Amino acid sequence: MRRLAIIAVFIAAFSSFCTAQSARQYFRAGEALMGEKHPLEAAEQFSEAIALDPQYEKAYLRRGLAYRELRYFSSAASDFDAAIKLNPKDENLFYLSGICYLELEMFGQALSRLSDALTLKSNFIEASRQRMQVYLKLERYQEALTDAKHCLRIKKDARGYADLAAVYERLQMFGEAQKAYLESINRDEQFAGTYFNLAALYYREGALSKAYEVVVKGLQVDPKNLEGMLLKGRILREREHYFDAIDVLSLITVDFPDEARTFSERAACYRELNQFGNALADYSVLLALDSLNVEALMKRAEIYEKLDQPKKAMADYSHLLAIADPGGAKELRENAGLRLFELNREYKRPELVLIEPSAASDYSVQVPEGTRMLQLSGLVRDESEIKSMQVNDYTVPLEEGEQGYRFLASVDLRSSDQITIRVADVYDNVETVVYAIHLTEVDPPVVKMIAPYGSANNTLYLDSNDPVILLEGRVSDESLIRHIFIDSVSASYIPSDQNPVFSAMVDVSHKSSLTVEVEDEYGNHSQTVFQLNREMHAAGENPMGKTWVVFIENSDYGYFNSLSGPERDVALMKEALSKYQIHNVIHKKNMRKHEIERFFAIELRDLIRSNRVNSLLIWYAGHGTLLNKTGYWIPVDAEQGDEFSYYSVNALKASMQSYPSYLDHTLVVSDACETGPAFSLAMRSDPEERSCSDWEATELKSAQIFSSAGSKLARDDSQFTRTFAAVLSNSPGECLSIESVVRIVSASVQNSTQQQPRLGKIAGLPDENGSFFFFPKD
Repeated sequence: MRRLAIIAVFIAAFSSFCTAQSARQYFRAGEALMGEKHPLEAAEQFSEAIALDPQYEKAYLRRGLAYRELRYFSSAASDFDAAIKLNPKDENLFYLSGICYLELEMFGQALSRLSDALTLKSNFIEASRQRMQVYLKLERYQEALTDAKHCLRIKKDARGYADLAAVYERLQMFGEAQKAYLESINRDEQFAGTYFNLAALYYREGALSKAYEVVVKGLQVDPKNLEGMLLKGRILREREHYFDAIDVLSLITVDFPDEARTFSERAACYRELNQFGNALADYSVLLALDSLNVEALMKRAEIYEKLDQPKKAMADYSHLLAIADPGGAKELRENAGLRLFELNREYKRPELVLIEPSAASDYSVQVPEGTRMLQLSGLVRDESEIKSMQVNDYTVPLEEGEQGYRFLASVDLRSSDQITIRVADVYDNVETVVYAIHLTEVDPPVVKMIAPYGSANNTLYLDSNDPVILLEGRVSDESLIRHIFIDSVSASYIPSDQNPVFSAMVDVSHKSSLTVEVEDEYGNHSQTVFQLNREMHAAGENPMGKTWVVFIENSDYGYFNSLSGPERDVALMKEALSKYQIHNVIHKKNMRKHEIERFFAIELRDLIRSNRVNSLLIWYAGHGTLLNKTGYWIPVDAEQGDEFSYYSVNALKASMQSYPSYLDHTLVVSDACETGPAFSLAMRSDPEERSCSDWEATELKSAQIFSSAGSKLARDDSQFTRTFAAVLSNSPGECLSIESVVRIVSASVQNSTQQQPRLGKIAGLPDENGSFFFFPKD
């Protein structure tokens, strides 16, 4: 057993020996690679050694040095810390770890490691110098000063005085700093860094001559020193030796082509020489090297302005505002914003568009009468931002959109008869528009059909079975008409006409009604439904052609005695005529003078033309008179003794003269006193009888007047009308001529009232000796 134990111990020791031998082999390989300046490959070998022997302190140390050379400071610090755990008494390990943490700007760890190194070795001068740098980073200047003086106690050399001078500068003890720098130079004239630091101190204090003298001496020691060359160029620029400065700075671009500060300094020189093209090129190179350099962006933008390239300047200012730190570059941002504002300046006034309600070209706004609060909506367009807007002195908010600035506002029309809108942009371009308010009517349009004729109860009488018919009508409205639709079919009309006539071809097959929709320019809308009546006989069955009857019933007078008879008389006549071929009946009641004038001069003319009426019976029942051999019908608004307020039969004849030529037969029956003689060429009480078989009587034109009373006063109880109606109602024949009616009516009226009805031809209208016949229905 003892022998077996000895063998086991031997095997373990041998195995450990072999492992150690392998780890040392990797370590030696790493050392060799470090000597050949291959730190990355060396680190790999040290890693293999550590993998075989995790307690291999020197392997951690050497790998840390390799990582440090590669600037892998975090990995290096970790290796040095691992070595410290294996050998906590080695001040060099703490020092190496501390300077790695300093490079990583992990100042707390750096301070801890360097302080530990100095605890182990108080006169460790490099550890003191590095800790001084940490204190400077932490702005703990008094502690840095203590370390600097401690280093000088250990060794009074050029570097020690240079470090002391640097601390004095931080403490703003510039006199002591200068003395320390001079002592550093005195200790070692070849210590170039001191020259450049002293020159920089002189430069900051404005002692340019001293600064230049010192920096030149420094460059004699180290001709390629970047900081020294930059400082020399900067001093020359400050002394306005721009060409010399450019020469120095141009040399730097050869040796240090990626040094951005060189291009900044040289661009500044070019600017002073007004060589803006060269300055622009240098700032562009500088920004290619350092795209976040906001000062360079600002200066390049300023040069673009001088070169009259505003768009490029604006692009740089905008980019600066996008990337500059709002806190750290406040002044630059403000200046860039101001320049951008000025470059965007324009002098156009804002454009104001009123959407609702729309405005006319004369800046008037149409508002429905009775509106108290008017809602406005509109759009403001401008190249710049809008600063303010007021409507009638009230501030109105704006909402920016793709098309411009939208606004909504309310205007109290009870306190204002106009709308004043004032808009100003950020450049104080102001647009003020005053809109006059025009109150518009609110009544809906009124539709009246011309063809086919529409009755008072909105019935259209169709005289054919055609599936498509021409509809014609007139719209009455105080305003212009925006659109007219008949069962969704757009009607034709002249939009500029007041009260326009409209027409449309409409399919009426399988329809019992039509709807006419009209809207005027102010949005007043009407919808009128017309029923279709297809029960009329075709006009071709009546030898008289299409025959219409017009009743004028005047009874409710304002200044004359009212009459009850006309209403009864018209009812009797309607009933009597119902057995005859009458295609349409128009019944007008209590007409005022202007209504009578318009009806006969325009409305009836248009109805006859549109409906191609061939025979027309006009029946007047009401007051009449004869003055100066002129007959008058009395409108319901006529005043007694005021001849001008009466309706002259001469005006009626004049209107009838404009009726279409295809109106072959006209018969006027005037059941009013004293109007007949003024109509006719010759009045006869015993006219010649006409036969229904006399084709000439129906084919030839006729224009006749049948008057109830001649020149005698008429009575309210009209025997004339009763007899006329009775003749029509009781006639047994195939037809009845007006002459036959006149003979019977005249005899009856003359016997009972001593009035003398007369028949005559209407003066001024074409008459070919035809006659008016009443043909009964089948």
